[in-house]
Amino acid sequence: GRTLDILHKHFNYSPLLFSADSIVPLVTTLHGSGVEAEAKAGYLLHRDRPYVSISDAERALVPELNYVATVYNAIDTSLFSCQSKQGEYLVQVGRIHPDKGVHHTIELARLLKRPLYLAGPIPSDQRVYFETQIEPFIDNETVFYQGNLSPPEVRDLVSHALAFVGLIEFDEAFGLAVVEAMACGTPVIGMKRGAHVETIMDGQTGILVSSVTEALERFDEVVTMDRQQCAVLTAERFCINRMTEGYLNVYEH
Repeated sequence: GRTLDILHKHFNYSPLLFSADSIVPLVTTLHGSGVEAEAKAGYLLHRDRPYVSISDAERALVPELNYVATVYNAIDTSLFSCQSKQGEYLVQVGRIHPDKGVHHTIELARLLKRPLYLAGPIPSDQRVYFETQIEPFIDNETVFYQGNLSPPEVRDLVSHALAFVGLIEFDEAFGLAVVEAMACGTPVIGMKRGAHVETIMDGQTGILVSSVTEALERFDEVVTMDRQQCAVLTAERFCINRMTEGYLNVYEH
């Protein structure tokens, strides 16, 4: 049968538990799983194995591991295009969860007096959060909740938005929705936490802020941002070829 030179897994920690007798080099990409207590313990049992982080920020979740590279997740840039006309609304797509700072987004939209469109699932353990901090503001005049949308519907909504808001309350390992928004030319208002510091180019593809107040103060920068440049810069940094090159370098190493 065919032999393997390298086994590259994206399947959390469990395969590591069966890898002691394997002669095939095994490399692991974490994909944010180090935040889970059980996964972290599993990784630490095999801390000397080679690991790839999807951002430098991710390494803070399990700093003891043997990181050989950071390789950013890629997007299919052919699916995203910069629109010649955009709306005047803000948008946030993703889980309706306090970690995602949806309540901050609503506060910002109300202060700016701009429409806000929200889309994404409500986790079963976040019904109270939704019902107390989000739903009371959904009036279908200024704040709209679109529920779960298909990928083409998300792209249409995000690409025509004035800005994507990501005022997160946790150290996110990557944030694919943010990158996809910027690939559409839609600048991101991001909290200066986690991988946002790496993925958002402050002043070029969005702004990095420390509070809703700072986002309000810097909002004019977002309005006048060059959307075409935002899309081009993002496509260059997060294209499939760039990710492929990164992993080929890992395998050579």
